[in-house]
Amino acid sequence: MFRKKFLYVFVIFTLLFIPFNNVLATTAYGIVDVNTSGSSSLYNMTAIDGVLYFEARNSAYGKELWKYDGTTTTLVADINVGVGDAFTDWSANTYTKYGDSIYFHADDGLLGYEFWKTDGTTTTLVADINTGVGGSLPLFMTVLDDKLYFYANDGSLGYELWSYNGTTTTLVADINTGVGSGSPSYLINFNDVLYFQANDGINGVELWSYNGTTTTLVADINADAGSSSPSNFVILNDTLYFSANDGINGVELWSYNGITTTLVDDIYEGSTGSGIYNIKVISNAIYFQANDGVHGRELWSYDGITSTLVADINPSGDSWVSVLGSDSAENVIYLQASDGGSFGTELWSYDGDLLKMIVDINVGPGSSYPDRLYSIEDTIYFQASDGTVGSEVWALVSSPILTGWTISTTTLRLDWNDVKYASEYTVSTTLGTLTTTNDNYYIDSGLTPNTQYSWQINTVDLD
Repeated sequence: MFRKKFLYVFVIFTLLFIPFNNVLATTAYGIVDVNTSGSSSLYNMTAIDGVLYFEARNSAYGKELWKYDGTTTTLVADINVGVGDAFTDWSANTYTKYGDSIYFHADDGLLGYEFWKTDGTTTTLVADINTGVGGSLPLFMTVLDDKLYFYANDGSLGYELWSYNGTTTTLVADINTGVGSGSPSYLINFNDVLYFQANDGINGVELWSYNGTTTTLVADINADAGSSSPSNFVILNDTLYFSANDGINGVELWSYNGITTTLVDDIYEGSTGSGIYNIKVISNAIYFQANDGVHGRELWSYDGITSTLVADINPSGDSWVSVLGSDSAENVIYLQASDGGSFGTELWSYDGDLLKMIVDINVGPGSSYPDRLYSIEDTIYFQASDGTVGSEVWALVSSPILTGWTISTTTLRLDWNDVKYASEYTVSTTLGTLTTTNDNYYIDSGLTPNTQYSWQINTVDLD
């Protein structure tokens, strides 16, 4: 079926005298619909080597691993053969490249959630760490030196730190000795050392490290048995930043320089805490959601010196903003947010000056909840739901851009760039004519000199 996308290029001129005015717009196309008969419940979309991998449900295969290469959508593997699901609807899966393969967890219907890999063509069980149907649920996979590290549960020692060297899986450390779980989570490689949150059963959930030989409690930020629960780890300018609660200031922004942990800023003064969340590095700053007690949960930034409220998107409450990512040049930041008005939680952009909602994907007060945004070859991809077919893969598309024009006494030719995912174009004029074309140009003849005309070029995509 055809679905028009109203991307506007306005051309207003008096023939032979008035120049062109090119007004640009941006919208989004739903480009992948794995389950045409209902919602595919697409989740955990990840870009690796220019290919999008994601979990999605199809009526023939259940919820399995798929990929999209910019042209074609392909089932990577039917891991749980038949209509069974290899993934849950809200799994916290992590897809990580190690060597020539991508590693993740999946359930084949026999062994529970175990350690798997794929090279995009062949998909294989790496190890049944928790023997039998229990499943080890490996998560937070991160590469350090020549090994892949993750947390997993072998059924005896709880969730602990494991490694894989390309051949063998090995228990690295039993941080919470015995059957208790150390739960080493949110692993990040900082200066060739792994950092993560973990619980040794004594100091609560705190900041730990592993240098390839030894696991160490880095800092007991919330003293004694209290938990600081460090998370949202990012690296900027040779410093590790994260959210943590010291038991005095609430959840705030912290840093670690390899020697000392430091409270960066007490944005919401007192014990309440700003609830720092969703920290992302873009260009030379970090962006995050925080509440200063005045503006609600809004967009903030930190440049290594100062914390700043970037925008109060919802002046009457919380925007619940989440930083999704940026374009490849890091000139535009993309956000998930709600302004509390006529629209729900939709896709927004911020270029350092202008903050705007880009497109209302779930039209009206409904929310599309855009997430998992990636820039691949100058195209922005993300997952979102239009409220009809559930969460799917979407792409941002700019309006046609005029690349040239030719004018004679009574004839005008307009040329524009090729718009990705547009199957054809419509051209309407003030003469009341509407033309559909597959070409990237339009010729209008029989015009009257010294007369004002306008042309509007729209794109149409084919679903």
